[in-house]
Amino acid sequence: MTGLDVRVVERPPDAVLIEVSGELDLLTVPEFAACVDRVVARRRRVVLDLDKVGFCGAAGVRELVRASAAAREAGAGLLVAGASPVVHRVVDLCGAAAALTWAE
Repeated sequence: MTGLDVRVVERPPDAVLIEVSGELDLLTVPEFAACVDRVVARRRRVVLDLDKVGFCGAAGVRELVRASAAAREAGAGLLVAGASPVVHRVVDLCGAAAALTWAE
């Protein structure tokens, strides 16, 4: 799996689901960030489904943490509702798990 596919699904009344598949790395982070920022600018709660992310590099983890902080600052919030084992592992290795809000 190469590249990145980002699908935005409205979840009325106040949330937007962002389904991400592919690779979240230095080359694809700008596309992902722009999508999240557009949703956050609308002050909509972001729900991330990262279950189909096959690779996540350090740049991807940094962007997840940045996006979470930006959403919190905007009063929108960001929830990781699905994450592949690859995402969980790299987030844990980077020590960033506590910076994200995870669905149970």
